[in-house]
Amino acid sequence: MKVCEKIDRRELLAALNICGKVTPRRAPSEVLTFVRFDQGKIEATDGELTVTVPHPYDGNAMLLPFHKLSELSRVAAGESLDVDCDGKTAVIKSNTGKWQLPTADPAEWPVSQQSKRTPVARIPADQLARGLSAVIDAADPSAGQVALGGVHLDVTDGLVSLVATDGRRLFKSEISIDQAVDNQQLLLTARAATLIGVLAGQLGDEGNVQLEKSGSDVFAEIGAGGAQVIARQVAGVFPKWRKVIPSKGRATPTTVRADKLNDAIRQAAICTSEASKAIELTLGKTIICQASSSESGASTVKLQPIEAGKSVTIRVNPQFCIEWLRRVDPSEPITVEAVDPASALVFRSEDSTGVVMPMDGGS
Repeated sequence: MKVCEKIDRRELLAALNICGKVTPRRAPSEVLTFVRFDQGKIEATDGELTVTVPHPYDGNAMLLPFHKLSELSRVAAGESLDVDCDGKTAVIKSNTGKWQLPTADPAEWPVSQQSKRTPVARIPADQLARGLSAVIDAADPSAGQVALGGVHLDVTDGLVSLVATDGRRLFKSEISIDQAVDNQQLLLTARAATLIGVLAGQLGDEGNVQLEKSGSDVFAEIGAGGAQVIARQVAGVFPKWRKVIPSKGRATPTTVRADKLNDAIRQAAICTSEASKAIELTLGKTIICQASSSESGASTVKLQPIEAGKSVTIRVNPQFCIEWLRRVDPSEPITVEAVDPASALVFRSEDSTGVVMPMDGGS
C-alpha cells in the first residue's frame, strides 16, 4: 500500500537521534539496521534493546534504513520532507533534493510479545537520571561475569537502590519512593541503563519513569506519552552487594567538599603511569594525595578537610575515585574513610556510596 507523508524534518531528526542509540550499523539481520514508522511512533531495535519514540507520523507501517535517513535528515534543506513509499522503495523530497532509499517488509520487523506486566516502581525522572549516572561508571560490560556488566535495581520497602560493580569498586545510589509496591529486583544492561537515564534526564524535574517487567523484559515508560524502552535483562546473578558496603561507624570519617577532593586527586594523578596507576591517599588532619613513577615523576597535593577523621594511608586507583566524585553535587560535603591500608576506601554522600578496593604495592 502506498504511503505519502509530509514529515517535519526537525521532529524527525529529534526522533532519529534517540533511535540512533539503539540501531546497529551492522547486524545479523539487515532489518535491524532499519527504523519502523507506524501510527504515531518511530521504533528502533537491535534485538535486545528497543526504543519507541512518539512521532506524528500518520501513515501505514514502513521500514526505512536508519543511517541513510539520519544523514539525509541532517543535511537536507527546508522545514519538511515528503515521503512517498510504495513498499519497495521510498522517494524522499526536500525543497532542493530528492533521494530514493530502499525499504524492507514491515512483516519482517521483530515484534515484542505483549504479555502481562508487573509494576516495579514509578520513579521521578530527574532522580532516576542522576542515580543511573552516579553508578554507571562501575559497570563493566567486558567483564567475564555478565552480571558485572549491568546495573542492578533493587526495590525494597519503598527504597530504590541502583548498584553497579566491576569487582574492584562498587557504586550505589538510593531513591525514596512513596508507593506501595512489592519488593523487586531488575538487572539492566549498561546500554539499557544509559538510554533510560538519558531519556529520563530530558524530562528534567517534570514527569516520572514507570518501570514494569514481564518475563525477562523490562519496560520503561518515560513520562506520560513519552518514549518507551524495552530491554532484555542481563542473565546471571548479581553479587550480594549489601555485604560489600562496610557499615558506618567502623572508622571516624574525614569530611571534605567533593569538588576539592576531586581536584586534589586529579592533580596528583598526573604523575601516575600505565605501570604505576595508584595514588597514595592519606586521610586525617590533612588530606595528602601522592603519586610517583619512573616514567612520569612525582606529585604531592595537600588539602585541608572540613572535619578530620581517622588517620590512614591507602593506595587506590585515582580514576575510580574521580568517577564517583564527579557524579555528586560538587559543593556537597562528603565523607571518606578507611580502616587500614588493606581495607576498602568508602565515599558517602547524602544518597550515594562508593566503595573502592585498595591496590597492592606493585599496581
